[in-house]
Amino acid sequence: MTRFRTLTIAGLILLTIAAAGCKRTATEWPSPLGPSTFVLTFGLTASPNVLQATGQRPTSIITATVTENNEPAVGRTVFFTITNGPGEFTNYERLIAVKTDFNGIASTTYIGPTNYEINDDTTATIMARLQTSTPQSIAETVDLMIIFTWR
Repeated sequence: MTRFRTLTIAGLILLTIAAAGCKRTATEWPSPLGPSTFVLTFGLTASPNVLQATGQRPTSIITATVTENNEPAVGRTVFFTITNGPGEFTNYERLIAVKTDFNGIASTTYIGPTNYEINDDTTATIMARLQTSTPQSIAETVDLMIIFTWR
């Protein structure tokens, strides 16, 4: 019985050594879900993000930054939309399309309400969506706090 046990242990050791020496030679196909070698970043900011509603219309600069493979994405269309709350853009609409410049930046001016147009503190939500040729949507939102000031 000890001879059988010794042969079994020796066989397992040889099998382990042989398995460790094997190398995989098959080609691995990349997953269609990633990771991708194409990197796209999309960011959105508002400056300032707190506005005071007085007799004058307050403004905020809304900026979207787009990069492709760590380089500025030039000439990409960004759609800015006021999805909630009062206000408009410089085209007197709640939607505006802006192309990115040589720095990958698209910006627009949000024009908020006066204190005659609101009765209390409120929030405006702005969404920026990058135009793509695929069904996927690349979008970010930013909230602007609008503080009511007595007349």
